[in-house]
Amino acid sequence: MKIESFSLLRASKIEKYVSGSFEACGYHWRLVLYPNGRADRDAKDHISLYLEMAEPKPSTTGWHVRVILKMLVYDHRRYKYLTFQDASGIACRFDHMRSEWGFDRLLPHETFDTSGFLDDYDSCTFGIELSVPRDTGKGEYMSIIKGLKNNSCTWTIRNFSDMKDEKNWSDEFNTAIPEGGKLYVEYKLRMKNHSGVRKKHCVKEDQHWFSPQTYSEGFEDFVALSSLKDQGLKQNDSLIVEVEITFMAIVTGLN
Repeated sequence: MKIESFSLLRASKIEKYVSGSFEACGYHWRLVLYPNGRADRDAKDHISLYLEMAEPKPSTTGWHVRVILKMLVYDHRRYKYLTFQDASGIACRFDHMRSEWGFDRLLPHETFDTSGFLDDYDSCTFGIELSVPRDTGKGEYMSIIKGLKNNSCTWTIRNFSDMKDEKNWSDEFNTAIPEGGKLYVEYKLRMKNHSGVRKKHCVKEDQHWFSPQTYSEGFEDFVALSSLKDQGLKQNDSLIVEVEITFMAIVTGLN
């Protein structure tokens, strides 16, 4: 971005100058220049320079772009660009909360005027160098399920004595494990007393991480077969089994 008669621009009432849009690294950008410094950033008597993401921005609130940013000012005495970069070297994050990054105090006016950044015709040139690093790492996203709905399942088992298979299943309920993810679940298992008195139910609590590799969990010695009738848990050869999920979190990989 080359500006002629820069001293006249600085003497005018133009608070900021926004360049035209340009494309780099697959996104559209603009340079934003405050020739007299950005007043709301306490940058009086300085030059403020920023990179701004131009429209169209992604429509969703979850978008972000990480950019390694370098600001450039051409030095006419040394015939090269002077580079300005954050000392930490950390990539700037552009997102729906912040779409502008740069330097509030790029250069003081006194330094800019006397160090070769203005040529003999009162012209100066600003530039930008940016790169979007490729994220090759892996991460996880945990989502806590609030206000669980359909968080219990009651299974009435009739003709219990006739069940010959080693393993039997109730109908499916609630949610499946996301592909490539896992579920953390806190739950209560109940075998209900047929009188309906809650304190007589047989209840055990547990928690478990469920995944495609570990998809079942429970108690091998939940209740003794010999005590089912005495505890009122079996009536007319029927059992009432219930599971209640009290807490659930879904973990998926970050793209």
